[in-house]
Amino acid sequence: MITQTGILSYSDKFGFGYSGYYADGNALGVYMVLAVLLCIWYSFYKRNVFYFLLTFIASVGTILIGSRVGIIGILTDWGLFLGYFFFFKDSLIRLRWQTRILIIFCMSIAIVYSAIITYETIIQYDNFTLERFSANSLVSSREQLINTGKQVISEFNLTEVLLGKGISGGRFAVASIYDPEEKVKNIESDFYDIILSFGFVLGGLIILAQLFLVFQFIRPFFIKRSRNSLSFITSIGSILWLGIAYTAGHAFFSTQLAPLLGVYWVISNHLYFNHDIQ
Repeated sequence: MITQTGILSYSDKFGFGYSGYYADGNALGVYMVLAVLLCIWYSFYKRNVFYFLLTFIASVGTILIGSRVGIIGILTDWGLFLGYFFFFKDSLIRLRWQTRILIIFCMSIAIVYSAIITYETIIQYDNFTLERFSANSLVSSREQLINTGKQVISEFNLTEVLLGKGISGGRFAVASIYDPEEKVKNIESDFYDIILSFGFVLGGLIILAQLFLVFQFIRPFFIKRSRNSLSFITSIGSILWLGIAYTAGHAFFSTQLAPLLGVYWVISNHLYFNHDIQ
């Protein structure tokens, strides 16, 4: 963005956002939302100004991607993390109640202020950017794609029921109905995209594998000895990952998420079996 060498998230003619040197701004947004969540926890755990600064920069960078996932996800990250300290007394990040109230108050103001600044920035751009963040756009565009995907899936033959149309074949079929001018088009809801590409049998197994990961990530929080701010973070991260996969896509198909999910796996397994972070 500063050097003007990064890739625009949408177009040089309309829209707002920079994805740096990553071609897929949506997948980058998913990655950053889950990564910043861990950064927020680590900043509070270490109570180090330098880590807070890095987390702030990462949060702003995620917002500047310009995707709905990035902007809404970052605000959700901070809101849920601060909300945890309002309802729970943590064993890893020990704060006096006065400190907790002060942090929650200050950060709540910062979140609201950031949301206002982000909105004011968005409305300075064209109607394309503003419409993408309207309630109608958040629902209607995704609903149209899902309905198109359902139509293609309903016409599966026996082989496609078992194995799907393949990634390219599925995207081509959706594009031919949704917008014939486009050569390929995702449904942009990973559950439907998986069924479309891999069928009900193979696709179902793939979805079960993703749900198994979510179960692995959230289970430490439901064990009393492992219930702390870090297990809360892995739980929230996995739920966000699942929610993004259904509502926006680019979560199950993104290979760049694999290393980060590996970090979530290691943390959640360690908490589950050892009940602490030592």
